[in-house]
Amino acid sequence: MEAKRQQKNRRHYLLESLLRLQHITEVRTFLLAEIRSLLSIQSAGICLWEGNTSFFEIWDHAEKRKEKFPVYNPFFLYLSENEAPLFKSELEDYLIPESQEYESAKEFFHITNSEFIIPMVLNKSLVGLIFVREFSQSKLTHNLSDEIEELCIIAMMAISNAHLYGRLQSVLNGLEEGVKKRTQELEEAQAQLIQSEKMAMLGTMVAGIAHEINSPAGAILACIENLEKDMRFLMDHTTEFADKFSHEQRNSLRNITKYIISEVVKNFASVSPRIFRLKKKAEEFLSSLDISVASELAEIIMRNGLYKGNIQNFNLSIFQKTPALREILFLFQGDTKENSKLKIKFLQKTIYSVRNLRSIKLQIKHITDLVSALRTYSHHDGKGRKLGDMNKTIENALSIIKTIHRKRLPEIQKNYSTLPPILCNTGELHQVWTNLIENGIHSMESQKTGNINITTSLQKKFGMEWVVASFSDEGEGIDSDIIDKIWDPFFTTKTQGKGTGLGLGIVRNIIERHNGRIEVESQSQKGSKFTIYLPPYKTS
Repeated sequence: MEAKRQQKNRRHYLLESLLRLQHITEVRTFLLAEIRSLLSIQSAGICLWEGNTSFFEIWDHAEKRKEKFPVYNPFFLYLSENEAPLFKSELEDYLIPESQEYESAKEFFHITNSEFIIPMVLNKSLVGLIFVREFSQSKLTHNLSDEIEELCIIAMMAISNAHLYGRLQSVLNGLEEGVKKRTQELEEAQAQLIQSEKMAMLGTMVAGIAHEINSPAGAILACIENLEKDMRFLMDHTTEFADKFSHEQRNSLRNITKYIISEVVKNFASVSPRIFRLKKKAEEFLSSLDISVASELAEIIMRNGLYKGNIQNFNLSIFQKTPALREILFLFQGDTKENSKLKIKFLQKTIYSVRNLRSIKLQIKHITDLVSALRTYSHHDGKGRKLGDMNKTIENALSIIKTIHRKRLPEIQKNYSTLPPILCNTGELHQVWTNLIENGIHSMESQKTGNINITTSLQKKFGMEWVVASFSDEGEGIDSDIIDKIWDPFFTTKTQGKGTGLGLGIVRNIIERHNGRIEVESQSQKGSKFTIYLPPYKTS
């Protein structure tokens, strides 16, 4: 417990220290000290993209030297796409010998006299890399890998802020370039700050997202294995079936199969006491019709919705009037037990195959929805705005939130209205909703119960029409004497290590840039409510 507390305090100290640093030289010094401490080594260096230049520059405190590499170095381009740490001893496992990437990698390891490198990649672009000497592959444990990954995320925030600081300095030193250029630089600074906040959130999401993707991936693998078995059976017995049964019987089975594929899966019912009772009645009825596989056939009929009438009216007339059931009578009535069992197997395997395919489709959709939501959240699309659906952007934000708070997510009550489109930057709106929902969750952490309520509507207020979203929680609330301070940069009511205080300031800034408004109502120990007003898109 003490070790975890110390680790948490160290992470908070590291984050605060890096956010305070303003010059790239200070960032490099601090990062090298941290990596030496983390890996228990004496010698390490860092290679960073030098802002507006087209080179990466090595900064090696131990050897007091500088070396430059062009940004289009083949090895660096490879690291942009394959961002995992890499040992010198692994080069031939990952790179083709004598290729440009391989030769460039050998040159880099030779020049830096390193054994291990840790790339820092942001949005598929290499920001820099750390190289380490005298470090063996056996020392790289799972926990150490996680700590290295976390350090890299924080490092990229610091590097981004350092470059941002340099650009702001240039703006201040070049006032003669005019108001227009200064405004543009400040907008870029705000975008960088928003992206830094996103990166901090994405670091928290990693474990949850891995779980959310691994679970459906495991289900897909199981379905594929079952599908292979079922298809193997169908293929192995196709000739036997063709030899044993008449053309009319084969057509009958084909018709039932078509019906199963188009209708049965959507009507599938799980095992329940009611289904069990219906199955028993159906089995008795089918046995009376000289059907030797009455039990198996009854389960197929009842579990897959082939029979949709009142079970009390289960009679021959109903069977003859229903196409699928009429085919079943023709196929099974009076047939031998051996032949009937083979037909049942064909039906079962067909049903299982269709169910497995449907399950694969649903699980893949779950993964693609999650990846789409994550891509939208992390994507930095600058000033670009397009028509968007407020309800959909909130749902995408909730997809991300659920990956972070799987085990402690409070009940979320949603009340969406049909809304006109809004002209918006969807990535920025995702960050607004994520911040507001996260704040609500944190405010209720000490409680065992409580809801977050999300409501959207179309309202007339302030003399015009608005698309409105409100987020209310039942948490600790905000004291009246500090409620006006919540928008100030770096002001936070969260406990140490829970936040930087940038969230609500960014939220208000984004809403105002969208020509909107934001209001807050809160009382201590009675919860908070944030209401956002955005103008609907109107065609001329």
